[in-house]
Amino acid sequence: MSNCTTVSGSNLAVRVKEESEFGISEAAGFKTVYVKSNSINFSQNEVESELLTAGRSPSKTGKGNIEVSGSIEVAVDADQTGFWLKMLTGVVKTITDFVPGKQKHTFTISDQCLPSFQIEKSLIGSDVNYKSVGLKANSFGLEFGGEGELIASVDVIGKNEFFTPIQSDSNQGIFNADYAINTKNITLVDATGFEAGDTVTIEVLKASVASSVAKGLSVVELQTGEGASFTSGDYVSLDEVNSAIYQVKAISGDKIYLSRGVEHDIAANTIVFNSGETNKIVSVTGNDIVLVNGLKQAVIAANDFIQSSSKAAIFNGKTFENFEVDITSVDGAVLTGSIETLSFSYSNNSEGKVLLADKGTVGRIIDGSVKIECDLSILFDAANARFIEEAKIGKEFDIKLSAVNSDGDSLTITMPKGTLTPQTPEISSPTAISVSLKYMPFKTATTEAITFELINTIASY
Repeated sequence: MSNCTTVSGSNLAVRVKEESEFGISEAAGFKTVYVKSNSINFSQNEVESELLTAGRSPSKTGKGNIEVSGSIEVAVDADQTGFWLKMLTGVVKTITDFVPGKQKHTFTISDQCLPSFQIEKSLIGSDVNYKSVGLKANSFGLEFGGEGELIASVDVIGKNEFFTPIQSDSNQGIFNADYAINTKNITLVDATGFEAGDTVTIEVLKASVASSVAKGLSVVELQTGEGASFTSGDYVSLDEVNSAIYQVKAISGDKIYLSRGVEHDIAANTIVFNSGETNKIVSVTGNDIVLVNGLKQAVIAANDFIQSSSKAAIFNGKTFENFEVDITSVDGAVLTGSIETLSFSYSNNSEGKVLLADKGTVGRIIDGSVKIECDLSILFDAANARFIEEAKIGKEFDIKLSAVNSDGDSLTITMPKGTLTPQTPEISSPTAISVSLKYMPFKTATTEAITFELINTIASY
């Protein structure tokens, strides 16, 4: 039987969580979401050196600024959509028991700092697991008129991304004995909560005592002789409580130089771990566990940890597949039946600012003015010809997008006042004529420019 070692996209697991503090790694409370794609990634430019006396041969480059950006495509469903709407708008008001068993969540634009969030991207069966921190949702797009389920695209900018063990509300067990490399059969002191099929992360103790370290510093000193246990490139956890993971950049005796400053003040005697490996459980019998792959670590000692990563809550409901669109002018004229396609976009126009103190990473993300657009394609006919002419002279319209799923959950997007800008139809064939229009809503004295209403069973966002 062949052994497939290739990692595939079908094994991607994505988890999200709102941050309590911008850019600081969180350890628990993540929820798993299903995605169509996730292109959020880390990039860093290389700064070429042009030192004199080095000859024409290129000198070693330096590391430039870090950029974390990309987009994530998610299904527009009854549950996780509220998370993204909160990240986009900043204000959510919840009415409990709006109808029996259902809550009503209303999202509107905030003039305050938008919330930030984190995303974990892990590949089941691989020890690759990345956490992006300090993320903000910069834009949100929907396409109506196609086939299949409705997918939203959320563009994201962020602070940093790094390798980390999977962070989730998971079970953690302790090995009851020492184990050698390639061992598949292991025993925990207590295996309660571990199940066949779980993806697990194994953490291995590398040192026991570290010096006190203030937030922002990047040098840690270990007790005498323990620096030799580490090599450049190792991943270490300095703080069990906050589970912040760092990479070792260099070692000098018992001093370890980290790739970034620590996120929290670290007290003396804090345990230092080497970030371990990812594996999968075949079976659990009492406290005995069988793993799919043998252990990669040369020595795993009693009191090292194994933890499950599959316990994070699933954050997905039923998808909204069919949307209704209503466009009404101030005098009551309705344009609905002639709509062919509609593209909706919401943008915060945020900018990432790289500050000197943050050593090449984004120190702050400044939220700009919101821009909302709907691009429509409508069938030109006798009933709406005058409607289009009125749009050309600045007549105001409102648009409402609404959908209900089979569980009775609903999503409504209301833009109470805006202008339509049409293009005169081009006639190039004897077939039906289509007209393109751009709708841009705005705020009035009594109404917000846009309101999102989501009715579901989620208690709060």
